[in-house]
Amino acid sequence: MSPSSIERFPYPVDRLDQLDPFTQAALSEHLELGEVVKRIIVAPPKEMVGIPREWRQRLDVQPALSRITSWALVLTEQRLLVATISRSDMKPPVVSIPIAKLLWVEVGTILLFSWFECAWVSQDRVQRIRVFFNTVGEEYFQQLRILLCRTAIEQDGLAAMPGDRNLVELDSLSYKFVNMISIRMLLPDEHIERLVSHPTIWQKHLMVFKRRRAPSTVVILTNYHLLVGNEDPSQHDATYGWITRYCPRQRVRKVSLQTVTSEITLYVTVGLDNVEETFSILFPAEMAPSLAGWASE
Repeated sequence: MSPSSIERFPYPVDRLDQLDPFTQAALSEHLELGEVVKRIIVAPPKEMVGIPREWRQRLDVQPALSRITSWALVLTEQRLLVATISRSDMKPPVVSIPIAKLLWVEVGTILLFSWFECAWVSQDRVQRIRVFFNTVGEEYFQQLRILLCRTAIEQDGLAAMPGDRNLVELDSLSYKFVNMISIRMLLPDEHIERLVSHPTIWQKHLMVFKRRRAPSTVVILTNYHLLVGNEDPSQHDATYGWITRYCPRQRVRKVSLQTVTSEITLYVTVGLDNVEETFSILFPAEMAPSLAGWASE
């Protein structure tokens, strides 16, 4: 990769000493003696040209900061380190995320704009960090996500299930969903236990205009994760993105349903120790039969 490309797109680094001295020193302070580094990725500053305002607000993007902020991510067997670099003449702040405390990982992409986000438990509360990057380097972050999920699976003592992976559940889905699920969401030995999906939910306004209440979405329970995948929830007829949240199976504490008029909300509660977080997924009321068994998980 040429120097000009490296300045624009995410790129891998083989060793810590290939980073600038300040970043190397800051990251090294969070590593224990003998701790093995499995992966290092650098995400240069991301230009936000062409990103709709609604997405800047949704993701709390600050264009001025995004043009000068870069990130260095280091994965080991015990933790994920994220250095947020805004100056070249001082040590950057570093966040240490113990994999044993991880609640979920999210990877989102809209055209050339992407992000990698983690939520974990620290100091009796849920903490989050989000890294922005150019979609050209998405594969590096997908590899990082797979290694992160694999390590969590090993720590939780989950085993692969022999036999059929139950991929027949994908037969009724669109080609886009089948491809995203099989290529981006499921690990090669991941078995589908339950799946439910719905198309875009539109709401009419003044009998003429319409707004998107919820994007096309799929929720999958597997032997390793609870997975939520959806198109980008923009107000345009066309969608150009895909967002996936990976919740380790052992972190899912409760799934509940609430019906209000013509909609059903599926609530997923994840937690660790005494800390919990709940997020919701909207479904049309006619999908009640398909959702009936989910509340028991």
